Amino acid sequence: MKLKELESYLQQVDVFEEPKILFEQYPTSPHIAACMLYTIQSTFDDIEGKVVADLGCG
Repeated sequence: MKLKELESYLQQVDVFEEPKILFEQYPTSPHIAACMLYTIQSTFDDIEGKVVADLGCG
C-alpha cells in the first residue's frame, strides 16, 4: 500500500469529539500515523496481516 493511500484510509477514522487534555486525549494526525505505520512496515516488514491498535498508553 502506498503512503498516501494509507493516509487517506486513516483520515476516515473518527477522532475524539471532546478530548480531555488532562487525560492526554489528543489525536495523532493521519499523516503522522501513516508515516509511522509505513516506516514500520517498510523497515521491519512487521505489520502486514496484523491488527494495530493505539490503546492510549501515553
